[in-house]
Amino acid sequence: MYMGLMSKSDALKTFMMCTMMIVAYFSVVYLAEFYLKLDEKNTLYQTLRTHLTNSHTALKSWHEKQQKVVHQVSLNPALQAQSATLSKIRQTLPAEELRRQLQVHTSQETIATTLAPWIDTYDVTQYYLISPSGIILASSLSDRIGNDSVIARRQPELFNDILNGDIKITKPVVALKRDGSSEKAAYLYALAPVFSANIDRPNVLAFQIDAAGSYATNFEIGRFGTTGETYAFDDEGRFLSESRFKESYLKSLGLNHQDTGILVTVARDPSKRFERDELIARIDNGLTYMAASAVQGVSSVNLNGYNNHRDIQVVGMWLWDRSLGLGMATEISLEEAFTGLTTSMTLIKLLAFVALAALLFTVFQIRSYARKRSDHELALTRARDTAELANHSKSVFLSSMSHELRTPLNAVIGFGQILLKSKEILDNEELKDSARNIVNSGTHLLRLLNEVLDFAKMDVGELSFEYVPINVHSIIEDCVAMVNQEATNRGIKIVTEHDLRHLPDFIADETRTKQILVNFLTNAVKYNSENGHVFIRVDHEHDELRFNVRDTGKGIDAKDLKQVWEPFNRAGAENTDIDGSGIGLAFSKKIIEAMGGQVGASSVLGLGSTFWFSLPLSEIASKKASAARYAADTGADHLEESTETAPRRNLKTLCLEDMVLNQKIIAKMLDQNFDHATTFCSTGSRGLDLLKTETFDIILLDLNLPDMSGFEFQETLIRENLAPDTPVVVVSADVSSTTMAKVQDAGIVAFVPKPIRLADLSLAIDKALELKEKPDQPSATSIAVKQ
Repeated sequence: MYMGLMSKSDALKTFMMCTMMIVAYFSVVYLAEFYLKLDEKNTLYQTLRTHLTNSHTALKSWHEKQQKVVHQVSLNPALQAQSATLSKIRQTLPAEELRRQLQVHTSQETIATTLAPWIDTYDVTQYYLISPSGIILASSLSDRIGNDSVIARRQPELFNDILNGDIKITKPVVALKRDGSSEKAAYLYALAPVFSANIDRPNVLAFQIDAAGSYATNFEIGRFGTTGETYAFDDEGRFLSESRFKESYLKSLGLNHQDTGILVTVARDPSKRFERDELIARIDNGLTYMAASAVQGVSSVNLNGYNNHRDIQVVGMWLWDRSLGLGMATEISLEEAFTGLTTSMTLIKLLAFVALAALLFTVFQIRSYARKRSDHELALTRARDTAELANHSKSVFLSSMSHELRTPLNAVIGFGQILLKSKEILDNEELKDSARNIVNSGTHLLRLLNEVLDFAKMDVGELSFEYVPINVHSIIEDCVAMVNQEATNRGIKIVTEHDLRHLPDFIADETRTKQILVNFLTNAVKYNSENGHVFIRVDHEHDELRFNVRDTGKGIDAKDLKQVWEPFNRAGAENTDIDGSGIGLAFSKKIIEAMGGQVGASSVLGLGSTFWFSLPLSEIASKKASAARYAADTGADHLEESTETAPRRNLKTLCLEDMVLNQKIIAKMLDQNFDHATTFCSTGSRGLDLLKTETFDIILLDLNLPDMSGFEFQETLIRENLAPDTPVVVVSADVSSTTMAKVQDAGIVAFVPKPIRLADLSLAIDKALELKEKPDQPSATSIAVKQ
């Protein structure tokens, strides 16, 4: 239909523009996936390292604690005396006679009483006092007294080390439970020598420790997600701790799933076939990639995926501790590890596709407008506006988006601004109007995304507040000034019903309180009758302030009144020509309740509505938080007005920015407003090297560089006295109040938020250069472009 209305030239232009948009779409998706994958791997690396380090540190601390406990007990005088007494019984007696004499000896009761407090406190299930020859002299198990010690018989080297004065913890061993069942359990032994007077060689005190107790906790803290786990293993790949998947693994082997999985579960790769792959079998005994590496003493990480003992692809990090003689690994399934990346890319592709479709549709609409009558053009414009309004009402979809969307938005807004300044666009009104629509739409999308994300943060309790003393009269004046022009245009008069100056100050988040008041006042003006009134009243009741905003509009039906606080519900206003997303009142309600207040509304059809909120006067200033900031929209028209007349300067600029896309945006913006010779560095270290040999007029600095933060870069500049006269301007997507305060403290002269606006960048550079030329002016660290 549209092609029939176009000339061959118009059709060619349309084809070229569509081709460029499609190329841009795939470029954005590719770059987004590339950088998201890098970020996801970095996050995954940090997660694995944190859990592995925590479990490893906990295990070492546990070993040290158990060694201290058994050593402290071995020094007990009462134990040493009874140990000496039992040592005097001739161990050359016949076995039955030796057992009888040891079992009935009065020292057994004394030793049991002495050791009872330790058994009740430190996961000790049994104790043994063993002679140098390996005979059990005393035990909490009377039937074991007089028998040979399993430890001395099976681990003679370890036993001799204890006789020579060492204190050690054994690796887990498996034995039948002593509850009469056939189930097996795992135990460790804490061993220490018991020296006594007049005894040549010490006896050995052995504490049997249940591996399911505090020992297991060292590995349970390394579990995360649904498949993430941390475990220990020996040089044969046998697990020395329980796997969270023990039951299913033992069932797959046909074993009793109630038994312990320690020393039964083996880090062996089921996909390796010994008969077919004999070389691998000889080299690593069929162990998993991780275990084969670790038992060689290698500590490493694999984020690409490998097969684990359950025949599942995982990513993991591992180490080998020579002092403990064991390895430790933290693993999570490959599928779960990159679930976030898959979800993000699906959403980004979908959003980019919707944006591409909208842009293509707009191109055809613009081409068709030139061939249609003015009334038809007006009808199409209204239809498009209605469609866009309907799309905005579905923006709850964006609540699951991450802030990685700021990167493609920075490209859309940044290159849109660059197009607005290019001569080819300025000479063509149609293209100029299209570029302006791109900038306005991109900025509007950013603002809406921030609102939805803030709303989502409220649901999970992550939105923070900055509490300061607020003057009632001043804040009302400020808010009225913000909406007064719109009210005047409609002939609506805003009236304060009484003098507010006598009211006490209150403690709240000033930005959020203004946001709520402006929302109430804006609604009162938008939904009011022509030449109506808006009345403001603030009452001091008990220990709270109550703010009332009353209008003289049509009012709201009682059945719709409760729905106004629900997100994206406009209580019947969806079918009017009044703008609105339906999120303002819902967000206001959550903010007020988070600050300890209440909200409400009343209405009479034909007379108007009253919306109110209350805030407590109690002291809450001690709450530590910083308020999230919104990026304000100046619009493309303001952009043109603020930059067209700016004089061009010859400047030599150093820009530290690691993303190629952002480098292109900044380069284009600088070229359009200044005669810049711009040098880009992707790392802070490269930038520091350049500053040692070259001089620059200004430095543009990203806060998140691959090798150091922007603040570390600034600290190095000051410490090494590099470029002391060169002003530094930060360009960053982090606009929190905490970061802004750190920027000022670091001696940085200006701040430009991302997505970058051309007007902001030009203003920041002008201010920085002005301060450079007038060093006697007040500290430049207070200069920051408004967000």
